[in-house]
Amino acid sequence: MKANRAISFGALWLCVIAFATRPAIGVENINVPADVRTIQAAINQARSGDQIIVAPGRYLESIDLMGKAIKVRSSGGRDVTVLDGIGSHNSVIRFIRGEGRSTVVSGFTITGGTGNQKIYGPDATIGGGVLILESNPTIQDCRFENNQATYNGGGVYSGYECAPLIRRCEFVSNHAERGGGAYNSFSTANYEDCRFILNMATFGGGGIYNGNNSRPYILNCEFQANLASYNGGGIYDYESNALLEKCVFSRNAANYSGGAVYNGYLSDIRLKRCTFLTPMDDVAGSGGFVLNPTLVYGACCLPEACVQVSEIDCLNAGGKYGGPKSSCDAYICPEFCASDLNLDGVVNASDLARLLSDMGACSPVNQESESESESESELKTEPSPPLGLLDEADFLSSQSSVTLA
Repeated sequence: MKANRAISFGALWLCVIAFATRPAIGVENINVPADVRTIQAAINQARSGDQIIVAPGRYLESIDLMGKAIKVRSSGGRDVTVLDGIGSHNSVIRFIRGEGRSTVVSGFTITGGTGNQKIYGPDATIGGGVLILESNPTIQDCRFENNQATYNGGGVYSGYECAPLIRRCEFVSNHAERGGGAYNSFSTANYEDCRFILNMATFGGGGIYNGNNSRPYILNCEFQANLASYNGGGIYDYESNALLEKCVFSRNAANYSGGAVYNGYLSDIRLKRCTFLTPMDDVAGSGGFVLNPTLVYGACCLPEACVQVSEIDCLNAGGKYGGPKSSCDAYICPEFCASDLNLDGVVNASDLARLLSDMGACSPVNQESESESESESELKTEPSPPLGLLDEADFLSSQSSVTLA
């Protein structure tokens, strides 16, 4: 009897161990291409909680996450795993079925996308690399490179009440009319530890364009050599309230104003502990903007506005500081002189030396400034700017002569 009890107890214990170590029902790893040939086929097969592991290689696909709470990741990282949407005439990745944070895409280079045609038609595509609508996915450790949209969001389009988390990603050489790197519309997207490099917008927001009451949080991101043919080489805010913290701007440019940041109609952008490395990286716009709102010391005169900031933030933005505890209401900003290159209030040999250090071949640029008397209705329609004032090749070739501030 004791022997039978011992056997029964041992068998029961083995069953407990087996149950404890067995994965939950329906949760499995799906390997591409070992188990399933394509990523989309793996997504179609997957259930909530599953993980799709993609081997290194180039995958000619345009994928839809189908609203599933799954993780799609590469086994070798973004440098050796490419998701190429060439020939698909669509966004490379689509999150359009209410995906949440537990839907994760990680470790891919995303390229060759030309944007989704269904919303605005084939002549106004959006979301070249990724299209996010009414969804909150997580995208991490990816590179968006050489994607384009004829309308908005060359790299990423985030719209219609969505709040994606995009972290540790690179946006390189993406193109669109608005938001060469990324476009936010009715969005509270989070961008953390991302890099925006050499993105181009034929209207505004070479790096990022925020529109339609968007409130993105952009933390510890780098904006380098992004270009807009109109305003906002790095970032353009329109009817939005972006918060940027610990971001760095270097060699961004716009044909009109706001090489680093342009604060447009009904916007109130906040720049907290951000750094502007070159004279090209200016902050401009018609809306209100505050640099480092936690450090308010005195009046800072910028070419198009006066703001209350600390001295170092004012100088980083290329402004003229009115002194500690000075107020924009009482302080009269001096006129900006185009010949005062070092912003010391005097045109002298120092400015000539600055000019000589920047000498070199330069393409002609139309210097005629845009009119400041645009009506509110004109601002809201955002007419397309004249193109061809400064192409990307001219912009990049001029960077070797830029003097760091």
